[in-house]
Amino acid sequence: MDIFGKEEWKPVVRHGTVIPGYYADKTGIVVGKTGKVLSKYSCPGIYGHRGKMQKLAFSTDESTFGDYNYRKPCKGKRSRSVHMTIAVHRIIMETWKPIDEYPPIPKKDWDKTPESAKQFIRDSAIVDHIDDDTHNNHIDNLQWVTPLENSSYRKKSKA
Repeated sequence: MDIFGKEEWKPVVRHGTVIPGYYADKTGIVVGKTGKVLSKYSCPGIYGHRGKMQKLAFSTDESTFGDYNYRKPCKGKRSRSVHMTIAVHRIIMETWKPIDEYPPIPKKDWDKTPESAKQFIRDSAIVDHIDDDTHNNHIDNLQWVTPLENSSYRKKSKA
């Protein structure tokens, strides 16, 4: 898709579902339904993040995501829109490197893994910033890891 003269844009994906009207490039830029770049906001680091994590807020039709618990109704009694907040690094990974194609375990092992175990891994996998810069959301700086691999203690010992 060609937006802003760039060739590489994909529809944003969350939990394997396309969020209609939103597109992401490999550098971490996300555009909304109007074609404007969505502005990121930072929130305090969690789970041992040393910096601040960048997030984006979305509004979309309620039917797109069913009963996921991270959605909140938008203002207005008759609105069928929902508001949800998603970390930018997760948007980029789920859009450009889906976990089923780029698992945190060797691909040959992933292909042999029972579906119930794959779902457990999908639910617990973390997106890691390889260079530890939580504002660098380029796809080349992101990877799927286990919680243990993402612990600050393990990262410090590798340095």
